[in-house]
Amino acid sequence: MLMKYVLTLVTAAMLYAPDFSLAQMSVTERLSPDRTPAVVAGSKAVDTGYPEQSLASFEWAINRGVDIIIIGVQKTADDQYIVMKDPTFTRTTNVREVYPDGPPRRNSGEMAAAWHLVNDYTLEEIGKLRLRDPSGDDHPVPLLKEVLELIAGRMLAVLRLDVYDPDSLTALLEAQEPKNILLFSWEDKAKLHEIMTATGIGAWDSLTDVRDTTATLEKLVDAYGSALKIVDVYTTQLSQDLIARAAELEVRLCIVSSVEDVALTSGDTAPWLDALNKPVAAFTTDYPDAVLGLLGR
Repeated sequence: MLMKYVLTLVTAAMLYAPDFSLAQMSVTERLSPDRTPAVVAGSKAVDTGYPEQSLASFEWAINRGVDIIIIGVQKTADDQYIVMKDPTFTRTTNVREVYPDGPPRRNSGEMAAAWHLVNDYTLEEIGKLRLRDPSGDDHPVPLLKEVLELIAGRMLAVLRLDVYDPDSLTALLEAQEPKNILLFSWEDKAKLHEIMTATGIGAWDSLTDVRDTTATLEKLVDAYGSALKIVDVYTTQLSQDLIARAAELEVRLCIVSSVEDVALTSGDTAPWLDALNKPVAAFTTDYPDAVLGLLGR
């Protein structure tokens, strides 16, 4: 009887545990056309039950079966790297309560002092901050190194780079498995390419701000070569020409939510159900739990 009970528990654990075999794949393998599309948790994911970009939210994503997470990366005043989507602390932390006069290295009368820029604070000063959480739980601002250690071998990641230095960030990323990470930045592409060359990490880019998506895709491939793995598009930008050209160039397409997530906030799943039928490799959403549910996962 005891053995039967143990076997039942083991079977249940196998049935309901996250499929970590997918996390062991490289980014290229996971985005392969012969696999089911990946669900990407946006950097402002809001249905995790935890503050965005917190260690707890990343652990939740792993356990929920999210395929890829977007990690916001910011550089501190002492050249360290933390995880934060915004270049300022005001929206997501208690910085105004902890440092009401602004960063210690700025005069309180300076306009920039009120902005509470990440790169105005040292790692020691940031250690005093906490991410805002309505439940009142304690969530420090994570270090990039901490997050990479947490997800290593368990989940794929896109590093969304804002303020960074190629040399110091390369030194941190050289210890990582390059096949499990992609880099994205709206800023200086030359700096990004420098890190990619040094580390062997590939690129994720976007077509959401252009009209001629096919021509821009070709320019991106000219710039990145085979290191370009995937690009963001809106559902409205998908065309047969873009889909065909992306396939020829072996660059995957990812639908990034716009109207889809907005509709979800009012309980309307129709836009997402339509998007999920498109021939793309991934979907990025700030509601990963809901989208996984729509996929039956």
